[in-house]
Amino acid sequence: MRSEVIIEVIMTKVKSNLQKYSEKLDADLTAENAEIVTKCLMNTVMEAALAGFKTYIQENEIQENAIEHQGQKYQFNRVSNKEFSTIFGKTVLERRLYQNSNGESFVPLDAAWNMENQFATIEVREAVLFALSLMTASEARQVFDKCATFQLAESSFKKIAENIGPYLEDNIDDLLETIRTEEVLPIEEVKVVAVSEDGVNVLLQEPGKKKGRKRKRPGMRKVELEGELDSPTSYKNAVVGSVSLYGAVLAGEKAPLRLQSRYLARMPEDRALTLKAQLQQEVESTLKRLPDHVTKIFVSDAATGIRKEVDTNPLFEGFEKIIDFFHTTDHLSNAAEAIFGAGNEEGEKWYESKRLLLLEEENGAESVYRSLLHFQKSYKYPKERSESLTREIKFFRNNKSRMEYKRFRDNGWPIGSGVIEAACKSIVKCRLCRSGMRWTRTGGQTILTLRSLVKSGRWEAFWTKHKTTHFTKNHKTAT
Repeated sequence: MRSEVIIEVIMTKVKSNLQKYSEKLDADLTAENAEIVTKCLMNTVMEAALAGFKTYIQENEIQENAIEHQGQKYQFNRVSNKEFSTIFGKTVLERRLYQNSNGESFVPLDAAWNMENQFATIEVREAVLFALSLMTASEARQVFDKCATFQLAESSFKKIAENIGPYLEDNIDDLLETIRTEEVLPIEEVKVVAVSEDGVNVLLQEPGKKKGRKRKRPGMRKVELEGELDSPTSYKNAVVGSVSLYGAVLAGEKAPLRLQSRYLARMPEDRALTLKAQLQQEVESTLKRLPDHVTKIFVSDAATGIRKEVDTNPLFEGFEKIIDFFHTTDHLSNAAEAIFGAGNEEGEKWYESKRLLLLEEENGAESVYRSLLHFQKSYKYPKERSESLTREIKFFRNNKSRMEYKRFRDNGWPIGSGVIEAACKSIVKCRLCRSGMRWTRTGGQTILTLRSLVKSGRWEAFWTKHKTTHFTKNHKTAT
């Protein structure tokens, strides 16, 4: 029986290793010896487990000289060795390789455990991909070298990510829909569902224009001057979307309790069509499961593109719309500086009074707007400050209908886009925008998809679905 063979291999390996370490095991207890014995026992366990696992795989090898696979006949060609990375360490397996009349190869042993074109087991791949969602390949390798039961080269981390990228792009929408239908929502506690969208710059490995002022030196020719604008890299806008559920405002608090948030993130794309489609699916699926009386809100900055999307998309009919309060206060601060000058104490007092007005008065935004008009008409300012004040007046004129902060707070609704701002930072900036980093759209998207799943608390559900697909992959049995 196979089990007896596997057990014998493991026991033999354990016994031989422990005998090899017998001198260390007999040593008196000290902190140093305890560490040595720990390593000896760990090595013994890992080597025994690896030997047992290898035996299990090899015991399932077929020995026929001729087989049939997917309607074609294959003849045994040779034994081919391949190294695999497992959670117990690396091992080399002897696999029987078959070929058909067209010269195409087939390895039944690889097909039996779905390891065709793979070098790492599914447990290793999960650990690697989860780590890469949080840190760079270099950092992950160092952590694994210190803490994991197996080690991989940095290039192997990157290869595993590259391999799963196409799968994620082809299947993420279906995976997310399945996850959404099965995950539990705190339905009885939900008072508000808030949707947000925002962008953040990412450095791409694509040619573009250099940032900053064009440099001009005496004697530079026109062609040289134009060349100064070219760069092998360019910044483009990645987009993040969020759907958050809020409960009631707890005693002593001013903002409602956030119950959960789900995130989506996409690398730069013209008009962010993929992100918008995915966000729409997330919103629709969420709303279907919530009672009709739940308040629906779209919180955003004043970006024209996002505003147009919200105003023209039928999905957001019936949504309360609000400009993020902290975004509004940034514009209010700019207005104060334009009116009173930088660092002016009177400007600080004016800013604080108007900030409270926005929060505490029903028509606070209208009052702020009228105040800005008053200062514009009553005083003359230096050109730069005048232009700045004109911009802020335009901002308040265009958006004051979405600044009903008192009404929102009275109803226990969120008034800030802190969730999406934090998501832009934690999902994109902290991982993709470190010093020296530049990305392909494909490579960056793999990381953003994985990281969004982790930050949304959906990793376990995602990996369970992925493993199910992996284990049930359609292979016709070789006969």
